[in-house]
Amino acid sequence: MSENKSPNGLKTGTHNDLGSDYAEKCTIFGRNVRLARKEMGFTTVAAAGFLGISPAYLGLIERGERTPSVETLFKICDFFEKSIDSMLIHTDIKPSKALEASQLESKTARKQMVAFRMIKTLDINELDYLVNVMKGIKTLEQKKADANAGI
Repeated sequence: MSENKSPNGLKTGTHNDLGSDYAEKCTIFGRNVRLARKEMGFTTVAAAGFLGISPAYLGLIERGERTPSVETLFKICDFFEKSIDSMLIHTDIKPSKALEASQLESKTARKQMVAFRMIKTLDINELDYLVNVMKGIKTLEQKKADANAGI
């Protein structure tokens, strides 16, 4: 097994010599990570940013080419609100190209939940900055709406 050390000192890496069952579980886990990410509407870059890992590393996990550390495994399952065992079960579900309205609402709710989790970690100065940015965006959107309405 090619080994790398994760930031917490745990071994991570490839799984070429650990047997076909282990490799199959990694492939299934990776496929389910990709499906969950696409179901939530996140790019690899966005999901990796929320998880605190590189997009390249997330891509390797999704392709079953790398085994995440236990810490990263928990982060991934928590982020996508999936149990570890459900992520290790084979599924033939493919992300749909045309989401129904209820799925879009669910997708929006999940994105809002992720945003809320991120906002909870901000200190008071960062929150003030975020509020000012949001006010600026609101002002710009209002000006666009007024221009389109001919006001």
